[in-house]
Amino acid sequence: MAAADAYDLSDAYIQRMDGCDSVGAVHSLHTQMMTDYTRRMAEIQKEQVISKPILRAMDYVDNHLHAAMTLTEIAGSGGPDADLFVGAVHPGGGHAPV
Repeated sequence: MAAADAYDLSDAYIQRMDGCDSVGAVHSLHTQMMTDYTRRMAEIQKEQVISKPILRAMDYVDNHLHAAMTLTEIAGSGGPDADLFVGAVHPGGGHAPV
């Protein structure tokens, strides 16, 4: 995210925070802010991905963070088999997928 966009987003939430009149309202706004920021950063990250199978695999991982995952499951969500998946991820991202 560009620095100017991050500052604008921060300022918008600070202004909304000034209107909060309870701890619950602050907590709710904090949750909304973190969700909004995380969603925006995920969208920026997706724009940098070229391969659709890799994008689908990234979505799978994002949607299953609470569970244990195997490389086969992740690869299966993107379409290619595990060997092709590892070959596609490692050179493109600089890190092995596991």
